[in-house]
Amino acid sequence: MKAKLVKSTVVALALAAMPTAAYAVSVSSNDGSGTQYRTVSYSNGAKVSGTLRSTSGKKVGYNGKVAVSLCSDIDVGRYSETTTSVTAVTRGGTISALILPPCGFQGVESRVCTVRTLFPDACGSDSATY
Repeated sequence: MKAKLVKSTVVALALAAMPTAAYAVSVSSNDGSGTQYRTVSYSNGAKVSGTLRSTSGKKVGYNGKVAVSLCSDIDVGRYSETTTSVTAVTRGGTISALILPPCGFQGVESRVCTVRTLFPDACGSDSATY
C-alpha cells in the first residue's frame, strides 16, 4: 500500500511539473517589440512571460485584453513593467478579468504600448488571441 502511494505521488508530481502547452505571439509597435508566451491558463485569463525591447529608447510596456465570446473583449490595461532598454528584457504578468455569463473565455491578447505622460498610451496592434 505504501509503495503504491509513493508511486502515485511521484506520477502526480511529474505531471504537475510538466509545462502547459506553449502558446506564443510576437507583438510590435512603432517604439517596441517582443514575444509573449502563455505559461499558465486560468478560466478567466492567463499568466504570460517573454521578452520586450524598446526600438526607439522610449518607455514601452505590455497592455492586454481578455478575449471572450458573445461579448466585447475586455481591456485590462498594462500588465507588465515598462522598459527603455534597446536590448530584450524579460517582461510579463497576468492578464485576467471578471467574465460573466453568457460570455465565455477564449484567450488573451497582448500589445506593445509607448508610455506617454498626460496622454493615453500609444499602442500597436493587438496580437492574435493566444
